[in-house]
Amino acid sequence: MLLRIEDVDRPRAVPDADRWIMDDLVWLGLDWFGEPVYQSQRTELYDDALRSLEKVTVGDVLEAFTGQERSTGDDTGRFRDDGYDIPLVYPCFCSRADVRAASAPQEGDRFLVYPGTCRTLLVSNPAEVRARVSAGRRHSLRVAVPQACAGSAHAPDDSRCAHGFDLSFDDVVFGPQHFDLGREVGDTVIRRSDGLFSYQLAVVVDDLMMGVNDIVRGRDLLRSTALQIWLRNALLVAGFVPGDAGSSQGVGLGNRASSGSRKVPNVDGNDFGTDCAVMGPESPRTGPRRQYRDCIAGESTRNAAPLSQSRLAAAANPRYAHLPLIDDSSGIRLAKRKRSLDLGRLRADGVQPEEVIGYCAWLLGLRAEPKQREPVPMTANEALQCFTWAAVRTDVSDRRLPEPR
Repeated sequence: MLLRIEDVDRPRAVPDADRWIMDDLVWLGLDWFGEPVYQSQRTELYDDALRSLEKVTVGDVLEAFTGQERSTGDDTGRFRDDGYDIPLVYPCFCSRADVRAASAPQEGDRFLVYPGTCRTLLVSNPAEVRARVSAGRRHSLRVAVPQACAGSAHAPDDSRCAHGFDLSFDDVVFGPQHFDLGREVGDTVIRRSDGLFSYQLAVVVDDLMMGVNDIVRGRDLLRSTALQIWLRNALLVAGFVPGDAGSSQGVGLGNRASSGSRKVPNVDGNDFGTDCAVMGPESPRTGPRRQYRDCIAGESTRNAAPLSQSRLAAAANPRYAHLPLIDDSSGIRLAKRKRSLDLGRLRADGVQPEEVIGYCAWLLGLRAEPKQREPVPMTANEALQCFTWAAVRTDVSDRRLPEPR
């Protein structure tokens, strides 16, 4: 197990919370490998990831998913209305109040889908966007996802239209999942207007760099998983790939193509500075996107960088498992922000670690004996011996705690 302290939102970080977490883990009999990783100390790494994402377009990432080549269009200085040439990262001048007022609420997970206000501005008036950035207008940075081209000059069934992209993945517990990125996820902030990086970007970068291949969390993050898969693949397409566990540096995928290449236009009117390869009908290309696309398609890669296909495929496809949530006796989800019952309170009341582990195992459907009807105390190792995903999948409904005695 690796230990990561997710304190990227420094203003909200509680002093000494990391010490409490580590003390509770030791009390429970859980250990971790190596030194804890603090997100607040990895800003330079997230900066590197952001610069990589700024080098590619929505179409570059979409091509890696679909395996379909696309034409690049003419160089008019404006973005095509099919959405392919939109930069993957763009500035957003909207306030939170603006977004809340223009967005429809989403069920359950508090996920707010951005209405695309500044993306529309970027397409319709890139000069205005450049002017605002040059004037120092406060803005966040959003990552773009494929959108259906409503309002486009093309008909919905036109092949030039970038339809909303259905991103699918298999969850170990909840089974096949499907999300229309444009309609159900939307363009999401990856760096806030105060300069802090978002949770969504930080965890994807950290999972890649730390070699995390099993991602287990609450079912309220199923929708976020679709976004994070898009971000993970975008980073790989851009040439930002995992190094050794805990490393603070990305490992490149190798040289970009030297022929048939073009620059991706920045909203500032400048090139990103890195060639983005384009494959013509009779000109096979090398470079990150071709190697990555071929790898996930299972094809052999010509002139590939010295990175094994198995390692690249593993980086692109970790295993996801989402667990049912735990509600209090009134049906309200347990949450830190609501000062829900925590280990500090349980320890103060004299509860033993084996009781906590046994109760958590019970909530997951794990049984030491087939006829077991009540939670029984057990150590972490004993819980591990009776763990199976099949048992967890037996009941995916949220759990409700009984009334306190």
